[in-house]
Formats: sequence, C-alpha cells, structure tokens
Amino acid sequence: MSELLRLLAALSVLVPGLASGLPAFPGAEGYGSDTPGGRGGRVYVVTDLQGRGPGSLRSAIKARGPRIVVFAVSGTYEGPLVIREPYLTIAGQTAPGDGIAIHGAESGALEIKTHDVVIRHIRFRSGPPDTPDTVRLGAEAHHVVLDHCSISWGVDENLAVGGHSNTIQWSIISEGLRSSTHKAGDHSMGSLLGAGNVSVHHSLYAHNNARNPRIGGRSATVDFVNNVIYNYGSAISRISGGSGLKVNFIGNSVVKGPDSGTPPVLAIRQKHPVSIHAQGNAKPASVKLISSGRAHMLAPRRHAAPEVTVLSAQDAYAQVLAHAGASLPRRDAVDARIVRSVLDRGGSLIDDPSQVGGLPELASERSERCDRRSRRQRLHEHRGLHQPRCAVDRRAAHRAPLSPGTPGGIRGEGQCDRAQPDRQSHRTLPLCKR
Repeated sequence: MSELLRLLAALSVLVPGLASGLPAFPGAEGYGSDTPGGRGGRVYVVTDLQGRGPGSLRSAIKARGPRIVVFAVSGTYEGPLVIREPYLTIAGQTAPGDGIAIHGAESGALEIKTHDVVIRHIRFRSGPPDTPDTVRLGAEAHHVVLDHCSISWGVDENLAVGGHSNTIQWSIISEGLRSSTHKAGDHSMGSLLGAGNVSVHHSLYAHNNARNPRIGGRSATVDFVNNVIYNYGSAISRISGGSGLKVNFIGNSVVKGPDSGTPPVLAIRQKHPVSIHAQGNAKPASVKLISSGRAHMLAPRRHAAPEVTVLSAQDAYAQVLAHAGASLPRRDAVDARIVRSVLDRGGSLIDDPSQVGGLPELASERSERCDRRSRRQRLHEHRGLHQPRCAVDRRAAHRAPLSPGTPGGIRGEGQCDRAQPDRQSHRTLPLCKR
C-alpha cells in the first residue's frame, strides 16, 4: 500500500486530475496541506542565482499558471522575493551542493501575496538595516505550506502569518534580533499568527525573546503541535485575538535557556474569551497560563483541525532536532549551530547576525550531469536548435529517496536540472534529467 501511495504522489506531479484529495506532497499535514501547489504545471529550472531573466528564480516566481521550480545551482539569492501568482511549488531539496538561501536585508526575504504555494527546504535569512519580517504571508495568502524552511534574523518577526488555511511544518524559526533597528527598541520575536486557521507543527523556535508564537485571529483555530521552544526570553507566547479563537497546544517541549524567564508563560491578554486545549506538553516545562481575568476556557478535547501526526513530546523533541529546517541537501552552519545550542543548553539572544558569524557561504555548485552536456547544448544553441523539453522522469520520482522527518516525503520528485530559454516565449524549458 505504501508503494502505491508513493507512485500516486509521484504521478500527481504529472497529471493534475490525479491530484484530487491528495496532500501537497507525502507528509504534508495541517490546514491547506491539500493544495496542489504547482502540481501538473511547467517545470522551471533555476540556473542563475543573480539575474532576473530566463533561468532565474524571479522569472519562475513571476510566471503565470501552475509551475514547479527546481534548482540546477546552489548558493544564496538576494531578495526580497514577492510571490503574487498562485499554484507554485519551490523544491529547494533539488539543489546540488549546500542548497539554497534567500537573503533580504531591506524588505525581508520573502512575501507571499497569493494562494496555493508550497515551499520546501529553503533558508530565509534577513537582518538590518530595515527588515520588517523575514517571511510574511499576507492577508491574501491561503493554502500555503512552508515545509522544512529555516527562517531567522528578523528585525520585527521572523515569520508573520496572515490569511487563512496555512501550514508551517518541520521548520526552524530562530534568532529574532533584539537590540537592532526596530523603532520600538528591543524586540526579538519568533512569529505572529494573526489571522485565520493555521497549523504549526514539528518545528523549532530558538533564541526568540517572545512570540513563540504570538497567537491572534478571530473565529479561528490555531493548531500548535509537537514543537520545541528553546531559550525564550520574557515569555513563551501571548494570545490576543478576537472572539471565537480556539487554540490547540499539544505535545510541545518548552526548554529554558540562558535568557529564559521563569516560569514558562503563555499569556492571555484579550477582551474576548479564548478556548485552549493543552495536552501532553513536556514537563517540567509545562506552560503556566496567565489570564487577563476574562472567562477563558480549558477545553477537555482537541479543537477540530486537520489531522496531524502527533508524537509524544519526548519523541517529537528528538525528531524535530534531527530533521527540522532546510535539511536537504544538507543543513547549513546556522541551523547546525542552532540545533547544537539546544542540545548543549547554550546560545543566547542576539542583536546582529555578525555576532554568530553572519550569513554562511553556501557552495555554489552546478549539476554535474548538466555540466557534462553543456558543450553540446551550447553547440545546439549556436546552430539555433532547441533540445525538446524533458518530461519529469516517473521512474526517478518513484525511486527518489525519502525526506527525513517527513514520512513518505519524496526528495527530488524526479525533477529536471537544467534549463534553456525558449526565445519565442521566454519560457524556461528543462533540458536534462538527473
């Protein structure tokens, strides 16, 4: 049965009609995780991490229609990136070398202002002088899944989630900047969940003073499951939403660090009652609720939400530290240091990325197979010939190794590595396969 499910998931990349009822990818769980993303669309291959023309990440993001973005190169791309066109899958796990990072020091690294977007195994790093949020999902965002992403060094929040029906899973949200350039002074915030239904599960929050996360919304459900919160500062989280807000806080581990206040606090400060279901959170870091005096309710059962695999807090702690963040092709120095600090009970809140070594250099590598073919491809281009588009290799998709930490997750999904511009339409066309 598991082999059949994998085959169906691989084929769904090719056949849009087959996607009905399937998750975005094997292992996608939570609100909006049934999005097709770019399934069934054109495959765009990134060969240029600097430009804006054919072969660049920006050109693929700006294209219209369902599309899947894969990478023939690795390295750091300068943001910010703004996604306005829906039905997009960005598969960072297909990159060679050290993988992909998006750096944004002016207006953040990424903003999503549309729906049906899947982003996997990408790092988003920002920093001063002027970064409102490292990653922002706008009010228009829904059915967005961020899987195995690493998000850090925000001047305001690292992550702000608006819209509705969105999921953050198997990600690392770390080192919001404290005494940086925020107009309010000291800050260092993890994430703001400020609108509709959202799932956050199997993720690591580390070295954020507060908002781990801050929970808002009106008539919404926030499903916060199997996360690890380490070295919070003044408080874990604050709930300050509207009427009808429901929160599931299940199987999480809250671990004190050098900057942590005592005790761990989930503060409820809002005018309207909120219903919280808390279960299976690890001791001795069980959360103390501080209420503003309203008639808030501790619900005996989990509030209705899409199914998420729930582990014990202890098992989730081990799995999250082993697999969260952009772990394919491999973790970078930032994530490796963050995870090590949790294990060693070290690290601290920071004011500037330079205190921890700054943006690491990622090996800029190209696909070896495509490089071997580049001479022949240049000859075809010189003669005005165009190689035919390559189809996604169904057998490769079926054989692709599984992503750690994502049950049944297909790593590369048999995508193509190399691209060539079609001079008539300026479309990015794949040339060769892995």
